[in-house]
Amino acid sequence: MDVNFFGIGCAVPTAHTGHTSFMLTAEDAHGKKTLVLTDAVDSPIQSMMKIGLDPLELDVLLLTHYHADHISALPSMLSTYNCMERTKPLTIVTNPQTTERAQQLLALLELAPPQLNFPLSYRADYADAAVQIKLLPGRHSVPSSMVRYRNASETLFYTSDTQYHEGIAEEAHGCDMLIHEATYADGEVAARAGHSSAEQAGRTAQAAAAGTLFLCHLCFEDYGSQEAILRDARSTFTGQVSIPEPLRAYRVRQMVTP
Repeated sequence: MDVNFFGIGCAVPTAHTGHTSFMLTAEDAHGKKTLVLTDAVDSPIQSMMKIGLDPLELDVLLLTHYHADHISALPSMLSTYNCMERTKPLTIVTNPQTTERAQQLLALLELAPPQLNFPLSYRADYADAAVQIKLLPGRHSVPSSMVRYRNASETLFYTSDTQYHEGIAEEAHGCDMLIHEATYADGEVAARAGHSSAEQAGRTAQAAAAGTLFLCHLCFEDYGSQEAILRDARSTFTGQVSIPEPLRAYRVRQMVTP
């Protein structure tokens, strides 16, 4: 499985990155690919083009929750697909509360079936020959989902927006890649409900015995520098920690145990 981050910022973007979202490309034993976009923000179709993917080939859109910095591009994305004459079905994987809000938003803008040129369906999970997706409850200010993506050999776990708690490590245990939100610095996060710090992300990765840790949903101004973010995470996690570079491809690599 490969991951391309389209953005790694929090609700306040910077000149260098937008809101957090990423593309997962999974491949089955016969080389058939499944494309899964997690959260719809900024300009996802343009981002797909930038990394050389055909936007019309997207199979699954996963929405972690209904905050604007995670769902705001949904209407424009579907409208663009209409303009591009998409016919391939699109599956939206999300929790029931986000399904309800997404349907309300699309109905308001006249972008719900039958106004669409293509079939649109909502599901609480997903599985095909290339990838299995399972949603798990997060702890945020609105109902939010953590996500486990798994293929025949690798596991990716994404926390989305969530308050730190020990249960995250239990759900993510043994994952090859952990993508963890790290919105605020440790001294600030206690006053910010529903989010985690880089130090807490490292603590979770260590307890989960994760292979690698990728930090996202970052409010860079709160930390002062990327070095400070990495230092905080490395203070509690002995493995590899990265702040991903938008649009670059990262391979989910199976851990090799001694």
